[in-house]
Amino acid sequence: MADSGVSTATYWLPLVTALLGFASGAFSEWVRDRRAYGREKEARDSLQRAQRLEQRDSFQRQTLLDLQASLMKLMQSTHAIYRIDMSNLNNFGKRDVGLYPPGASNECMQDNARTWLLNVRVRDEAVRNLTQRFKGKLTEATESSCSQEAAQKAMCTAELCFIALNERIGEVLRSLDDAEY
Repeated sequence: MADSGVSTATYWLPLVTALLGFASGAFSEWVRDRRAYGREKEARDSLQRAQRLEQRDSFQRQTLLDLQASLMKLMQSTHAIYRIDMSNLNNFGKRDVGLYPPGASNECMQDNARTWLLNVRVRDEAVRNLTQRFKGKLTEATESSCSQEAAQKAMCTAELCFIALNERIGEVLRSLDDAEY
């Protein structure tokens, strides 16, 4: 009977050892695969974050450039109406005498709407606030109830806001460019 116990152990011991080795190898490979999957997922997530940041910065850059152009057009169209108003005030004693060139008022309204549309997309709060102040002063300068002195003061303030606004937009654009390096 001693022989049968030895032969059973001889038979089961290699089988159990083989099964333990197989299970240990499978577990080790599973752990290795999980680590590799984690690294790959982290690399994909990092790449996606970088792409989103690049897209956001690119969108912000283009929005700021478009806003600058729109602000310039708004300044020009509003200033044209302002000059006509001041001329009317000097010649006729009132501002609203209906002598605007064809489409001037509509152009100013479109420039104002475009500027508003672009401004809400800007991430920088200082740019948004300066844009609102600038537009407010332009509106104040062209209000028919505004005196000539108040209109001139509002237009001068709008011009100073325009300068400060463009300087701030330049700073933000440079910071976007610096962030790429």
